[in-house]
Amino acid sequence: YGEAFQEPAPIQLWGGWLGRLANPDLKPEKVRNLELIAMYQADRFFGDVSLYRADYRDVIKEEAENAGKRKVYGLEVRSRFSLGNPIAQSSDVTGYVYYTYTHTRSSIRYNHQTGAWEAGEANLGDIAPHKVHAGVNLPVQNRLNLFVSGQYVGQKALYLRNPLRAENRDLDAYFVANCNIRYRVHPWTVALRINNVFNRTYFHSGVEAASAGDDFGARSLGWMNSVVPQPGRSFVLSLNIDY
Repeated sequence: YGEAFQEPAPIQLWGGWLGRLANPDLKPEKVRNLELIAMYQADRFFGDVSLYRADYRDVIKEEAENAGKRKVYGLEVRSRFSLGNPIAQSSDVTGYVYYTYTHTRSSIRYNHQTGAWEAGEANLGDIAPHKVHAGVNLPVQNRLNLFVSGQYVGQKALYLRNPLRAENRDLDAYFVANCNIRYRVHPWTVALRINNVFNRTYFHSGVEAASAGDDFGARSLGWMNSVVPQPGRSFVLSLNIDY
């Protein structure tokens, strides 16, 4: 069990201007968290299961207001393992798999027709209910090392105030894979990292009110993008020396 608070950012207290509201009377946002964790270890396997719930009050909204409450509860399953490496004179193969389920509720919702917040429970949005992270590390003798990882993020609703939410638009699920290849000849190590190996096109939710919309033939509805495109495939080559 734990409790915490988050002070308002200075820009929300005093940084108001035509496009951003400020409120010097903002109170800290507070949370109470309850979590139960069970762990299990056997030889080359370690896993844990976590059930949690968090209750937020005096929530600081993007309009620089304390309004509403939020509830978050879910489940996390994490596992790590090692396997004997079939390649001679090589360290064990290691890996991990993590799964997260998250459910969020807000005590207030945004009415896009009136342009105002109102009482009534709703899905907060911007948090995917299902996420999976996995990775495997394969050593090849004492010089070559290959690490492959992937992230799956399920379909999710957009934030309550996002204008695309009013159109019943969701963010699509996506899977992104990355890999890192490292070769070492003492004292040199050269590594090649490939991000987004399959050049997947995907988007993240916009920040704050995410109120810009996506009608590019008309004036933007707000300052913050409703969705944000993420980088495609990229390569990073590095050379290190130990001395």
